[in-house]
Amino acid sequence: MSSSVMWGDIFLYLPPPEFVRDYAFQERPVLVVSPDELMDESYFMCVPFYSQRLESRRAQGNCVAFVKGECGLSKDCVAKCDELQRYQVTELDFRRGKIGSLSPDKFAPIANAILHKSLPKP
Repeated sequence: MSSSVMWGDIFLYLPPPEFVRDYAFQERPVLVVSPDELMDESYFMCVPFYSQRLESRRAQGNCVAFVKGECGLSKDCVAKCDELQRYQVTELDFRRGKIGSLSPDKFAPIANAILHKSLPKP
């Protein structure tokens, strides 16, 4: 199952049923950022996409904006890179398959936004 997952792929995250009432655990697209050589059979490092509060999030250094249709996304949204986290392989919707993927040049802003989160403020 996970052997078909690569860095830059976008899948739908399916939260465990006990978490569905919490907004943070809504079904949403996530971007796989785990390097291919470090892929694990059980977990992937991913960045979630959000489609709410776009105007304010677009201005944040930790968010990268995408338009509907770009990379297979169904809505205007942002990749919220400060929420980089580990997702279990069972939480990604392999039944529906990959939504889309980012090319290396489209990934550069994601990498910069991830670094924006981790760098100390002057």
